[in-house]
Amino acid sequence: MRSSPNYHHPYTFVFVVILFPALAVSYKTLLATESLTISSNETIVSHNETFELGFFTPGTSSRWYLGIWYKKIPTRTYVWVANRDNPLSH
Repeated sequence: MRSSPNYHHPYTFVFVVILFPALAVSYKTLLATESLTISSNETIVSHNETFELGFFTPGTSSRWYLGIWYKKIPTRTYVWVANRDNPLSH
């Protein structure tokens, strides 16, 4: 009996195929002398202005996360969050 493949990270495929190319050609790029920091409150926007990457704190949390969200949706909708089990502290 043949079993179906077990995909452990189905969203990884989505990120690599769809989101990564959208972020690779960005509206604003960081120069070698610049950095994206928690306190800078700056973001990087995808070329077609669909996605935005930056640091954020959810709700009243004092913890910081690096994430990607939809730029044009009024209620921030996160698409991807880095290391969500171990957030950064400021």
